[in-house]
Amino acid sequence: MSQKNQKENRAYPRHKISLPVEYKTMLPKKYFYTVSKDISLSGINLIVEDSIAMNSQVKLNVNLINKIIPLEARVIWCHKQREAHRHYIGLEFSGVNSSLDNELLKFIE
Repeated sequence: MSQKNQKENRAYPRHKISLPVEYKTMLPKKYFYTVSKDISLSGINLIVEDSIAMNSQVKLNVNLINKIIPLEARVIWCHKQREAHRHYIGLEFSGVNSSLDNELLKFIE
């Protein structure tokens, strides 16, 4: 599938925005600070140092500059970056309510 077609099949468009993010893994419990590569109303792509298992649940605090948004998500993919000791992880938001949707929507659009 071409990249153009892949973008068209997304429920929400991704926005290439680098935002500070604090995330916490549930098992084992660890806190990390990182930045996003992109974000949409349904998920976020983060740069992390260690691999994270598929379907792992994580808690996030996404800094939207004027407001910190707490979110829960699950890992839907994890890829090691070539030539670096980092990984990209794709997270799908879970349990997002309409007020959080509105905050994200105001910020990214």
